[in-house]
Amino acid sequence: MKTEIIEESPSKVKLIMNFEVDEFKPELSNTLSKYAAQISLPGFRKGKAPISMIKRKYWDSIRYEVVTALIGDEFPKQLDEY
Repeated sequence: MKTEIIEESPSKVKLIMNFEVDEFKPELSNTLSKYAAQISLPGFRKGKAPISMIKRKYWDSIRYEVVTALIGDEFPKQLDEY
């Protein structure tokens, strides 16, 4: 992960966090597995829907959860360092 802190004004700071694909993929895989086990799509038994259909239908929620998990671990560390 690469971080950059930009001081925009005396009371405003911007934190930019760039994650590598290697950091993103495991978290995405875990989140997709969790969704796949819980979701029931029409025509499929619960937990048996194809990952591609789950991604298509729930991508915004999945992406939000992955990013929140990645940021949630690193954000407090970056605040302590600043």
